[in-house]
This record gives sequence, C-alpha cells and structure tokens, in this order.
Amino acid sequence: AKLAYGRAAEAGNTWAMIKLARLITSDESTVRDVYRAERLLKQAEGGDPVNAGEALGDLYMLDSPLRNPARAATAYGKAAEAGSSPSAIKLAQMLASGEGVPPNPRRALDLINQAIEDGDATKGSDALGDFYMLDTAYRDPAKAFAAYQQSADSGNAWALFKMARILTRGDGVAADPTRARSLIEEAI
Repeated sequence: AKLAYGRAAEAGNTWAMIKLARLITSDESTVRDVYRAERLLKQAEGGDPVNAGEALGDLYMLDSPLRNPARAATAYGKAAEAGSSPSAIKLAQMLASGEGVPPNPRRALDLINQAIEDGDATKGSDALGDFYMLDTAYRDPAKAFAAYQQSADSGNAWALFKMARILTRGDGVAADPTRARSLIEEAI
C-alpha cells in the first residue's frame, strides 16, 4: 500500500498524500517517518484543507520529535474553519483542558456547538457531555447527561456508559443504580 500511495502522492494526488502520511506514522508502520509525513501533509493542505489539516494536527499530537500542541491547535483551527467537525472537536478538547494552549472554555463550547450544528451529533454531543463534566465554571453534570443522551440516541454506545457513571454517582442528577445498570446492559 505504501508503494501505491507513494506513487500517487508523487503524481500530486492529495488524498494519497494524506493516506500515506497517516500510514507512515501509524503504530503498524515498521519505520515511522514523521518528517516525511509533515511534508506530505503540508503539501496536501492546499488541495484538501479539511482532511490534511486534521491529519497534520494529529501528527503534531503524536509522541514524536514533532510533538507540538500549539502547532496542532493551529492545524485543527484551520481545518475547522474549512469545515472539519472532527478538527473542531479536537481543538475544543485542547482549549477546554488547556492542553498545550491557553485554556479557553468559551471558545471550546462554541466549537463543540458548531460541530453539532454542522451535523456531527454523535461525536459533538459526546464532546459536549465531556465538556460539561470538566472542572470549569461551565461544569454541569445534568447538561452533560442530556448531551450524552443525544450522543447515545445517535448511536454512541460509549455515551451510555458515561450516563451510567453519572447515575451511579448521583452527580448532578438523582442517583439511579437500576437505570445505570440498564444503560450498561444496553451498551453491551
């Protein structure tokens, strides 16, 4: 696969550049070439800013010599502006936690809500639930529970586990171990 993607990338195929960059930085790759991946992704950004930007952000978050959360945030931001909901969510998670960037919970919330409005209800609502569970001024377990419910309704079984954890603890909602158990059973 590397050979075929390499040939297509050399011919200027943006999709192949992105696929090859992800392939040569994956855990399955026998030789991780993060520098080549960075070159490929920067080249691909002009033709596909959404997918190349997200992949570049992911590259800068890898445990590698290129790890640079600030650059990752920039790449995710550009991809989010180009319409990437997954990049918006990743940037929001960084901004909410302050991972490598100054914390900005308000901007994080805006990015998550935009991802949901753009149609990513499953991951967006899950990220919204996680956001409301963080130890910030926005912490609201009842809102988190509602967001997880929306994510679960969109097919995310993991959201059911998160709802069960809230119900088990009685964190912001009435404790209900029986319902928590039924949510876990539904998830598995």
